[in-house]
Amino acid sequence: QQRRHLEKLRQRLASAHERMREQLPKIGLQYPEHAQEGIFLWIDTGVDTNELAMAAKNDRWLVAPGSLFSPRLGASTMMRLNVTRTTEAFLDWLGQYLQAHRPSN
Repeated sequence: QQRRHLEKLRQRLASAHERMREQLPKIGLQYPEHAQEGIFLWIDTGVDTNELAMAAKNDRWLVAPGSLFSPRLGASTMMRLNVTRTTEAFLDWLGQYLQAHRPSN
C-alpha cells in the first residue's frame, strides 16, 4: 500500500513538472534544462525577486525570493517555486509582473 502511495505521489509530481514545462515559456520564463523533478524548482526571472516578492505580497501571493537562500541575503533574479502549489492564477500574475518590470533589451 505504501509503495502504491509513493508511486502515485511520483506521478503527481512528474505531472506538475510537465505542467510547469508547458506554462513557464508562455510567460517568458525557461524551465531549467537540468532540473530534477523534486518539489521545488529554481527559475531565473530576470528581475530582482526581492521586489517581486513585495509586489506579490501586496497582491496576496507568497513568494520565496532567491535572497532568502543566499548567505549574504543579496539581491537575486532566482526564485523558488513549489511545483505542486504553483497555480495558473499565480503564473498569470507573474507573467503580468514580469512583462511590466523586465528591463527592455
